[in-house]
Amino acid sequence: MNETIFRVRAIILDWDKILLVKHKWADFFSLPWWKVDPWEKVKVAMERELFEELWVKAEIWKMLFSHEFSYEKNRFWEEWEKNNLEFFFEVKNWKDFIWTSWDFAELELDEIKWFKISEIDDLKPVFLKEKLLEWLERIQDNFYSY
Repeated sequence: MNETIFRVRAIILDWDKILLVKHKWADFFSLPWWKVDPWEKVKVAMERELFEELWVKAEIWKMLFSHEFSYEKNRFWEEWEKNNLEFFFEVKNWKDFIWTSWDFAELELDEIKWFKISEIDDLKPVFLKEKLLEWLERIQDNFYSY
């Protein structure tokens, strides 16, 4: 099957820290992400999924970038997925995620945790840590130049 799977990923930053999740089926942390439902707008999907999964009404600021990749077989599901297009959104109301208490029994997640970006060893997808550090440096340069 040659279909394209659309996903959304949330980038929730607190200056130099980022919120990552660990799904029950995974052995690694990643950005909060979900598939986009057919005919759904990607920004709406991001808002909906953050509310459904993390119980926080997110304010999506903007899409930062997209990423396309392919692989032969997904190791977590029995689906053959060849083309994947992911949209990465920055969440504006990051403070709402700091004080939230999650009930993991009702979530598809095992853990939700803030990490210092520079100290993350293996962020998935692999290119993301470098991209985030570059982006963070630009933000800090702009902040300190005023």
